[in-house]
Amino acid sequence: MGLEHFKTAQVVYSQKQILLENELDNLNNFMVAYRKRLKLSFNFNDGYNVPSSSQYKKA
Repeated sequence: MGLEHFKTAQVVYSQKQILLENELDNLNNFMVAYRKRLKLSFNFNDGYNVPSSSQYKKA
């Protein structure tokens, strides 16, 4: 359990952190693409829109 072991653990941890960040990027890109696909396949002006905050302020 010397310094070398600690350095190795640190490298493994940072590699796992990078992998996790890549997974989050992939998930984010998927969600963006999915939302674009939803917007293409549905007409969002059908009365089911969630009002924006500016619409609440007018009321």
